[in-house]
Amino acid sequence: MQLEQCKQRCMQSQNGIYSCRSLVYDFANKICDFFSHQGDQPPAKLLKYYEHSYLEPTFADGCDLEYVKKSKKATIHSIDGKLGNTILLNVSTKEDTNQKTCKEGTITKYLRTPGFKLDSVSQIDLKAYNLDACIDACTNNIDDKGRSFGCRSFVYDENGCSLFREVATSRGVRQLKPNLYANYYEKICVEDDLISNGCQSANRFPQMILVGFAEIVVTARSFMRCFENCLKSRQLFAMNCTSALYFYEELEQNCILNSENRQTQKNLFVEENTDIVDYFEISCPLRKQKKVVDDLLFKS
Repeated sequence: MQLEQCKQRCMQSQNGIYSCRSLVYDFANKICDFFSHQGDQPPAKLLKYYEHSYLEPTFADGCDLEYVKKSKKATIHSIDGKLGNTILLNVSTKEDTNQKTCKEGTITKYLRTPGFKLDSVSQIDLKAYNLDACIDACTNNIDDKGRSFGCRSFVYDENGCSLFREVATSRGVRQLKPNLYANYYEKICVEDDLISNGCQSANRFPQMILVGFAEIVVTARSFMRCFENCLKSRQLFAMNCTSALYFYEELEQNCILNSENRQTQKNLFVEENTDIVDYFEISCPLRKQKKVVDDLLFKS
């Protein structure tokens, strides 16, 4: 059973002595447990448990059970279903391959990897450009002479920037190389109603992890699916994702959404030397997402 189905069943079970007053959802096994009391009412006791979420119906004013009858229209997309239009420009799908601009409904943003550079023979050097000018050039796919250049990433340092037709990979010849004086930026497309216009990039740190603050663990088919899960965590999981981890070699349970980040838990932000992993954080101000009925009817 999916989370939204679990919520709907709870709202349909409001009559009688054993009406649903709270629920616990197991994301790993997709199991939903109803309770006729709230978790903070003795003898019940709330405990933090891996891959589980606790929710209570709020019965907010203006909402009623009619939404259950329209659940097909109001259902939030599941993790394995269509998550939206956020894409990484090097994802190996037919519609995304070699894409140079963002399609309608999405906007160009960047993943910023500080302290790394990408070496390539296919590059355009823009000397003395500041960061904003470099972002504009890559976003608009033009070089310093106004000629068309299919930019998919760039490296910025004190001398300006270098535009690239390709992106870095987690292995092979296009791996990022450490450089204290450079920052690597990778172009992505994000739904235009998720991140504010004033925020151009989100930080990504290869081979770094945050220990001890996993709130939700899900299976994501790509880094960008994990990224989008974090952006939409309030809608999908009733939690506020401020950072996440994506493990490239794991086929399942490879996306960990955290309730804390490297700024709030500096001592627990550490290197990972065994698995191939990326840490990223959502420090950009997010747009106020459209209220969905589930946000009004349940609290966690």
